[in-house]
Amino acid sequence: FALGLRYYFGLEIVPVREGVFLAEYMFFSCGILALYIIGLADDLVGVGYKPKFFVQTISALMLVMAGLWIQDFGGLLFVDSANRILSSIVTIVIVIFAVNAFNLIDGVDGLCSGTGVIVLSIIGCWFIYLSEYVYAMIAFSMVGVVVTFFLYNVLGKRLKIFMGDTGSLTLGYTVVFLSLKFLSLDTSTYPDSINLISPLALVGGLLFVPLFDTLRVFVGRIVKGKSPFSPDKTHIHHKLLALGFSHLKSTAILLLSTLFFFVLNIVLSQLFEININIVILIDVLLGAFINLMLNKTIAKSK
Repeated sequence: FALGLRYYFGLEIVPVREGVFLAEYMFFSCGILALYIIGLADDLVGVGYKPKFFVQTISALMLVMAGLWIQDFGGLLFVDSANRILSSIVTIVIVIFAVNAFNLIDGVDGLCSGTGVIVLSIIGCWFIYLSEYVYAMIAFSMVGVVVTFFLYNVLGKRLKIFMGDTGSLTLGYTVVFLSLKFLSLDTSTYPDSINLISPLALVGGLLFVPLFDTLRVFVGRIVKGKSPFSPDKTHIHHKLLALGFSHLKSTAILLLSTLFFFVLNIVLSQLFEININIVILIDVLLGAFINLMLNKTIAKSK
């Protein structure tokens, strides 16, 4: 953290390693450690949402201090770029929301870890393609850890383990860190590489299932006059379980949905060059339609 601050304020530093990665990795390490500690405390003794929200805000600020705020919105909501303060605030809000989304989808075996494996593998392959091997190393290191967890979480009988807030918060934070780095790369500066027309649309497709489900649940709770953090059984995985699907089948359906939205967004934004606002609107309408169909099916089965 001290070395990171010296980079941040432009002070002289002994050259341990050249390049911006050192500052990014130091701030990332501090942020993930803070989330690990608060997650561990919550798993062991229970922690209210206010202390957790405070620590999540500090961790999100760490990524902004590392220079990973969203600088190009790609025309989303008809905004291309904003000043640094506004962009930083928006980035902090998105980081907090995304980390909580990963925490909240950890309701069935393998869903949170499986989503993490998919997102990190795709982003990691992109980093390898651009020869950004350090970031690829972080992505696939986490993939190796999470795949091992996935096997014992989903397939474990006598030896079965669970993620808890400690795992979901740190996994979500790693995904967000690498996603922000993915968005910050200007592919036009890389020789002989594919130029991504709308990187934000691709990341949006990868993270659509947890983000949309969390947003939908939060809005539903607020409309009913409840706290957005109050527990209930309205998440999409709860609805699949209510229809009689097992944990494994529910997880498989939602992981395939993640891949579907990712491919859909690639086709719409990269091949047909459709405006990102229309792409996101199509995602939301599809998500709302699927949720409506699930609600009707559940109602008929009662």
